[in-house]
Amino acid sequence: MSVGKVRIGVCLLVVVLLLCSSCSDRSRPRLPESPVGRMAIATPEGYAIGSAAARNQDGMDHLLREHWEKAAADFRRALEADPDLAAAHFNLALALDQEGKHEEAAEHFKKAILLAPADPRIRDNEVLKKHLR
Repeated sequence: MSVGKVRIGVCLLVVVLLLCSSCSDRSRPRLPESPVGRMAIATPEGYAIGSAAARNQDGMDHLLREHWEKAAADFRRALEADPDLAAAHFNLALALDQEGKHEEAAEHFKKAILLAPADPRIRDNEVLKKHLR
């Protein structure tokens, strides 16, 4: 193979790599994040990585993008894996509140506060307080 053909091949490879890198997620503009989504609580540090933590994170991602039903479904899956995960109860309540399912939201806010009464992100949340009046 001649040196010229090798150079052409290398140039084509560089062009393809540049095109592929421009398609990555990093180049996409970030979607605006929902104010409700920013209230969501991540799985606590030290919590064993597993299904509940992964589903809670998936739900948080949907909550940030105002995909209320998808978020609620993910938080329900997190609670199937760990019914005592206060963050998932709290986050599910936020999603349900946005869907207008206020009675069910209140139930999950109550569970969240029972499971983590000392957590100020739960205890001091204004949406929770409105549901528990």
